[in-house]
Amino acid sequence: MEKKLLELVDTLSKALASWKQLYQAVKETERDYDQALAHARIDAAEAGIAANDRRYYADVDPAVKRTREAKDLAEVSFKYAEERLRGIHAAIRAWQSVGTSVRQAYATSHIG
Repeated sequence: MEKKLLELVDTLSKALASWKQLYQAVKETERDYDQALAHARIDAAEAGIAANDRRYYADVDPAVKRTREAKDLAEVSFKYAEERLRGIHAAIRAWQSVGTSVRQAYATSHIG
């Protein structure tokens, strides 16, 4: 049982490292998207497009579309990593509960 718990803790450690990398990727892709959107809106303004239409102009800009897709993919990967961490935490708590129950059963059994 202790071996299984140690394996879960190792898995948690690796999952946390992965989560950190994915979180950094999310932040980087958000910055890239924000910059592409800002540049597209500036380009729209310089092209004389009305202020309320600049958003639509920027939304169809290829760089904006590309960075939005990258941002969405990074967010999906990050959400998956978060769910995986929750699952690992739940498994660790379950094994800790089993360990506690076994210790209590052993303590009250008058064995040893």
